[in-house]
Order: sequence, then structure tokens, then C-alpha cells
Amino acid sequence: MGSHTYNSRKQAGICVLCGLTPSTTDRVHCTACLDIEKARSKIKYAKYTTVHSTRKLGNCTSCGGFNVEFGGRKDSISGIRSECIKCKNKKSSIYHLMIKIAAFDAYGGCACVGCAISNIDVLTIDHINGGGTKHRKEIRGSIYTWLKKNNYPQGFRVLCMNCQFIAKLSKPLPNEVLRCA
Repeated sequence: MGSHTYNSRKQAGICVLCGLTPSTTDRVHCTACLDIEKARSKIKYAKYTTVHSTRKLGNCTSCGGFNVEFGGRKDSISGIRSECIKCKNKKSSIYHLMIKIAAFDAYGGCACVGCAISNIDVLTIDHINGGGTKHRKEIRGSIYTWLKKNNYPQGFRVLCMNCQFIAKLSKPLPNEVLRCA
């Protein structure tokens, strides 16, 4: 609702939310809308206090586990860690998998260029012109994150671990052998 609607309803003496019934004395809402607003604020407050009391008790805010070893970032306000290591690792692995899939999509999809295998557990990013070890040492982190930050530059492809090893030996990949025959 825009400020114009709010102000015009307030001046007319009708409820600023529904605009149908007269507002109560010294209020901008009718009785029904006032009850709804009170219920909403109670729910918001309950959610807020539950999360913060859970942190103060030492419980994980994700799983509710008690007396768990905490990991992850500290809350900026309280300085208390909010998630246990198990929940932090789960969220981290899901995020890493999403970045990995996005990188594969940028380089032709979730399938090996050499043999067309599509098992994401064995797929990797290959440096087409070599130099992957040197590059990994320079970036000091995940290749998938680096690719995303650099808008997926040319010179990379999706290979499975077997085709990666074959390429390292400078032998033709399985699909290249089939084309030659």
C-alpha cells in the first residue's frame, strides 16, 4: 500500500488496511484488522525469540541439537555461533554442488566430453591446454568458484576422471578414437 492510500484513508477515518470499516478511536485500524496485526506481531516475536533463545541455550538453529560442537560463522550481533558443524557442512556441500553444476552447464552440461558419462561424482573440469596444477596453486580454492567469479572463461571442458587421466597421457579421448576408426 502506498503512502498516498494510507494517508487518505487515515484522514477519512477508515481502516488503513481494509478501507471498509471505520477505524477505532485513536487508531488507524478497525477492530478486526487490529486483531490480525496483533496476531502477526506475536508470530514474528515468537519466531525471533525462539531463534535467539535457541542460540543462547547453545542449540543449533537448524536442527535444534543440544550441546553440539559449533562451527560456521558467528552471528554478527551476539557473536554466538548459530549452527552445529554437521548442519554447516550440509549447507556448504549443497552450495558447492550447485556451483559445480552451474560450471558444468556453462561448459556444455553434466556429461563428459570424452565418453559422455553423466555421473556427477566422477565429473571434473579440465584445462584444455594443460597447466591445471599450476592454476590450482595460483587460485588456492575451488576451481568451480573461480570459474563463476571469472564468468566461465574459455579453455576449460568437462571430463570424467578416466578421460582426465587419458588426456594427461596425451592420448586421444574415447570419442576421438571412435571418430578416427
